[in-house]
Order: sequence, then structure tokens, then C-alpha cells
Amino acid sequence: MLESGIPRIIGHRGVRKLAPENSLSGVREAARQGARWVELDVTLLGDGTPVIHHDDDLARLCGRPQPLRSLSLADLPRIDIGSHYRDSPPEPLPTLTEMLALLDELEMGLNLEVKDHGEDPRYVIQQIVPIIERFDPERLILSSFSSEQLRQCQLLLPDLRRGLITARLPPDWPLLLENLGIYSVHYRWQALRDKELALLTATGRPVICWTVNNRIAGERLLRKGVTAIITDDPRPFSRFL
Repeated sequence: MLESGIPRIIGHRGVRKLAPENSLSGVREAARQGARWVELDVTLLGDGTPVIHHDDDLARLCGRPQPLRSLSLADLPRIDIGSHYRDSPPEPLPTLTEMLALLDELEMGLNLEVKDHGEDPRYVIQQIVPIIERFDPERLILSSFSSEQLRQCQLLLPDLRRGLITARLPPDWPLLLENLGIYSVHYRWQALRDKELALLTATGRPVICWTVNNRIAGERLLRKGVTAIITDDPRPFSRFL
């Protein structure tokens, strides 16, 4: 565990190579593998309920091209997100509240990515904030590709650590990071160059790379000064756990 409180290895969507992604069982499996933090996605149902899910519909995980905005909390018991995963028992689509309760029970940390599926950024963050503000802030980073979502989080929950997800630094990145009070930068690892890494680390901000499944590449990134890597399978990186 680094001084930032962020471990060097973070499970991607739980540990999606070993269990259904963004699931309660996936987080339990991440804990069994020794991961102390996971990266998960949060989006909204049509009634505003925050759920742990990457896509804006159920097509990929459930074979049902049903948009999440057509669903409500009452529909969740009939949704099995484990059906796409070989040998998985029925796996419910978890709410954010259920997932945070499990993470508390396991004493795990969370990089929570807020998905941008076209909803009003303020509305999205307003639904999430009352739930995440009860979670230990030392074990939480909220991240997003959307600068407007991050801005709304800054306004509504200014002390929460926020991470900018990117595959390329915009020309005005120093001003952007400063104005949004960005704590960490979450970079697509294939696009991160040594010069960019040096510039970012010089600001004192953690740099977290996604999604690293190659052991040699992951170890190289960590040696160069990347704070942490997000991976589908932590087993090749067991010596860093």
C-alpha cells in the first residue's frame, strides 16, 4: 500500500477474467485473490437508482437489448448478469448501496467510475452523492471521462478524491486538473508515454493505468513510476499484492 492509500494492483470491474464483471461475486473473488481495491462502474436506472453496470443496456451481459433507462429498482430481481459467464450461478445486478455494503464488509477500497450515457451530469451526481458520502473517503476515488461530471462532484462533495480518465492529455491539462481539483489521472496504458508520465508525476498526482493484462507491461509501468495498474486478473501481479 502506497502513502496515497492506493494499492499497486486494482481489480478491473471486480476481476472480470475470473468472475462476472461488476458483480458482488466478482468483488468477493477479487478479495480472495488478494486485491485490496477494485474498479467498478456506476450508472443509473430510469428511476434514478445507481447500479453497478458498465453499459447503457443489458445486451452484452444478459442478451437483452433493453436500455437501463427503461428499468427501475423493482426490475432488478429478474436480471441475471452472470448468464454470460461460464459456470456462473445466477448473479443479480447490484445497486451501488449493496456494493458499498459488501466493500465495507471486506474492508476494500473502490475506484468508482461514473459512466456518461448522455444523462444530465448534475442529475447523475446528485443520485450518487448521498450514497457514496457514507463510504470511507480514504478508500474511495470517483473517476470519470466527463469533466462536467467531475465538476458537479466537486460542487456537491468537494472533499471527495476525484480522478480524470483519459487516453490523451488535452492541451490545457494543467489548468483543467487544477480547476477541477483532480486528485489522480487514470490513463490508458498503451497511450502513456514517458514524457507524459514525468509531467504528471511532477504534479504529485497519482497516475493509475487501465486496463493492464500483460505482466511484463504492468511491471514496466510500475517500475517507471505509475502509482497503480487496473487489471482483469491480479494473479500475474501477485508479488505486488
